[in-house]
Amino acid sequence: GPKPNHTIHFFTSPNLREWKLRSTTPGLFECPDFFELPVDGDATKKKWVLTAASSEYLVGTFDGEKFTPETGKLPGHRGRGFYAAQTFSDLPDGRRVQIGWGQCDSPGMAFNQLQAFPCELSLRGTPDGPRLAWQPVKELATLRAKSQRAGPLTLRAGAGNPLAETKGELLEIRADFAPAADSEVVWKVRGTEVRYSAAKQEISVAGHRAPAPLRDGRQRLIILADRTNLTVWASDGLTYVPVPVIAKAGDLGAEVSVVGGEVQFTSLEAHELKSIWP
Repeated sequence: GPKPNHTIHFFTSPNLREWKLRSTTPGLFECPDFFELPVDGDATKKKWVLTAASSEYLVGTFDGEKFTPETGKLPGHRGRGFYAAQTFSDLPDGRRVQIGWGQCDSPGMAFNQLQAFPCELSLRGTPDGPRLAWQPVKELATLRAKSQRAGPLTLRAGAGNPLAETKGELLEIRADFAPAADSEVVWKVRGTEVRYSAAKQEISVAGHRAPAPLRDGRQRLIILADRTNLTVWASDGLTYVPVPVIAKAGDLGAEVSVVGGEVQFTSLEAHELKSIWP
């Protein structure tokens, strides 16, 4: 049959009992979320963001009744098994924090699937206009139990593993680097490969590929390994890649190596994390 006409409707009400339809926005459906964010932190330049279950979104303006998109539909997360995200509203510090539904198998558990890592959302200026960026919330740092800081360093093909001391089920890795034009940086995090190609400006997480442009010649990367999920943030959070992964129980290490030209790391750190369950 014909494709359904997916729309998000905007209603107003003086009393939360009687409602009047004010406008509709086509193209998105299910689990809408709607909020205003400053562009690059500038409170005088704000835009409205309308997201839906797929995490695709539109950026535009809102007059209290009608949302006017200034973009086409934009991709949200670039991974798999992430759906129906919602944000907290009116946090006291003004942050916009999103938690998605991680559709990740949980074999042997008394529950199924999970809530994704909480992410702080921002709008970052790009050559194409403002775009949503995701970053893991700063509170995750309170889980760090043991840290290894290996940078700054220059990493060449064939070098030893700078993260050899890191071992754990729950890991956080952060890197800020400038790759040569032909470099590939290859991470193994609990046995799962995360590969960045400078030539393609692309990241691959367990074989799942996503565009991840350099910003001012640099790549800033965060990798979080949980027991049923591996999540990567690249390109200052403009590329957000959650992927369901179950590592082998004995695979507890982290490693990084280079294929091709050398890579200059301004910083490289790995943290073993405590469980959130005390």
